[in-house]
Amino acid sequence: LVASKTDNTVVITNGDGLIEWVNDAFVELTEYTFEEVKGRKPGSFLQGADTNPEDVEAIRMNLKSKIPFYHEIYNYSKSGRGYWLAIN
Repeated sequence: LVASKTDNTVVITNGDGLIEWVNDAFVELTEYTFEEVKGRKPGSFLQGADTNPEDVEAIRMNLKSKIPFYHEIYNYSKSGRGYWLAIN
């Protein structure tokens, strides 16, 4: 209930990194509906030309190690608007 009502974007993925649920804040920021992203990896549609590959790799390594982390990444909305996102 809390995750669905927060202003922060929340994405829940399965063990393979595929989206199982997103909250309304995610939909508002990214302009993608849940139906459009369900079963997809977030990076496959949020990253773009100005997304730093080193940031992507750092996030992947942190997720793989299963330890807490904080990282910022430049992503894109469905309409192509860029934005910074803090991941932790």
